[in-house]
Amino acid sequence: LLNLIKELDPKKNEKVLVVLDKIKNLSQEIKIKKRFNVKFLTTNNFKNQIPKNRNLALKYIKDYFLILFIDSDIKPSKNLVNEHVNFHSLNKNIHAVGGEISPSFKIKFKNIWHMLDGCMSWFTSVGTKKYNLIKFPYHLPTSNLSIKCDFLRKKKIFFNEKLETGEDVDFCNQLRKKGGTIALINNAKVVHFDRSNFISFFKHQIKWGFHQYYTLY
Repeated sequence: LLNLIKELDPKKNEKVLVVLDKIKNLSQEIKIKKRFNVKFLTTNNFKNQIPKNRNLALKYIKDYFLILFIDSDIKPSKNLVNEHVNFHSLNKNIHAVGGEISPSFKIKFKNIWHMLDGCMSWFTSVGTKKYNLIKFPYHLPTSNLSIKCDFLRKKKIFFNEKLETGEDVDFCNQLRKKGGTIALINNAKVVHFDRSNFISFFKHQIKWGFHQYYTLY
């Protein structure tokens, strides 16, 4: 998070809101507020945490150009923010943009469950040479996804809070049904640190499969 915020140019005085999940100590963040126009918002420990936190962030989009969703268990490329902003600026008719998500077993292989979790979780976000439009039934995960705020305001799109996983599948389906377009770009990469034991892998994939079925049927 701190590395991403340091990409901002303090001379431009860009307005940024950061919604943090369950952060107790903001000492580092408070220090950088003096240099950048950054506002921090911390959340409560909701049940079905992810979609509720996503929707909380969406309540504040009226003053912003883009909303960027990332996870805490990712390592971003240095140019991540700039690549999202630049692509949106140059492509007015694309409303949501995802970047490549590289599974962590490619950096350091731990075991078969580590590899399977990475492959099964991020097969929709494999790198591409330029960019690809993402059409039904495919989706892009909110581990590395930005959306134009004016489109979200106009179409009133929110995350389904009944879902614990798969909320990004439902979100992408909603966005397309309301006339939106989604693209995967090749130069806004993150590495995701995946599950590496059987129990956590199995529980996640069972839950994911259930919610995938729910969103389709």
